[in-house]
Amino acid sequence: MTSTTSPKCLEASLRILDDAQKRFEEGDLYGACEKGIEAMHGYLKAVAEERGWASASEYDLYDISTDLAFETDDPKNAITLHMAAEGGLAIAFNGEQHGRWMVEGGLREVRDLLSIWESRNKPQRKVRLSQISRERQRKWNLEQREKSEDFKKRYKGVSLFERYLEPLDE
Repeated sequence: MTSTTSPKCLEASLRILDDAQKRFEEGDLYGACEKGIEAMHGYLKAVAEERGWASASEYDLYDISTDLAFETDDPKNAITLHMAAEGGLAIAFNGEQHGRWMVEGGLREVRDLLSIWESRNKPQRKVRLSQISRERQRKWNLEQREKSEDFKKRYKGVSLFERYLEPLDE
């Protein structure tokens, strides 16, 4: 199975990435970082739009990236590459003193990542793995809230000192 993302989306992301490379070569590191991140996010947002997924927040974009990674032969590499590209460009963009090598590496990683995402060969999953993870987190949060409510009911009107005197449940 090949990518379902429209060729225009990849072309647009690659054009933006070429612009980022041009800015890098001209010495505009901030502009290069900005365009590199824009290329990556633009691709993810296009995939989200085609599939009807949310893409409004950074969390949504990481979820999309994770879901795309699991449609490739090497999901761990795709996830690691996304984290490295995003992190490297963000650090360089925010003014850290890492210099040209970090921006150059980040742009190279974005290009590699676009290539990996575009060469997806596994079918789209019916259930998004990122959403399973979120559902588990929601479930755990509800359990913790229920435990907290039980605790409040159990000890309503009981002083802190009296709570410590009560024997521990085994």
